Amino acid sequence: MGAIRTLRLLAASAALAGTGSVAAWADPPAAPAPAAHIAYPAPAEYSKIVFDRADGTKITGQLSQVDVIDGVTYAWVLAHYVEKTGFGARSDKTVVQNQVWRVEGPVFKSMKPADSAKLVAGAIVVFDGLNSTDKSCKPTCRIKADSVSFK
Repeated sequence: MGAIRTLRLLAASAALAGTGSVAAWADPPAAPAPAAHIAYPAPAEYSKIVFDRADGTKITGQLSQVDVIDGVTYAWVLAHYVEKTGFGARSDKTVVQNQVWRVEGPVFKSMKPADSAKLVAGAIVVFDGLNSTDKSCKPTCRIKADSVSFK
């Protein structure tokens, strides 16, 4: 008799709540899945690491993740704007739709601890540096950053 009374109370509570379902009370909501770590290409998948001194580039975008591979820090940015700042620089910004850029270089070693703490997924960042000599952007575009700022 006690189980039937409990079931009736659950049904009455569900009806008052407007759900009309006992199952809504019986099963707790599922916890959201943790954010997945994106498997970006390994450094060995890129051609030789050479950067073009005549092709200064500034990228503005959302930081996807930061990886440390063999003691070297890499940041992955979904670029919103790419601006040429080197030889033959244009004053306009090229708008891109979430183009993936791999950011490397001395910028990470020279960062203050307070700025390093800002390097979190979702942060809007501006990296300024040199574009790769390989302009094919395969497997992703690359920039050797000399400076970073946060928006």
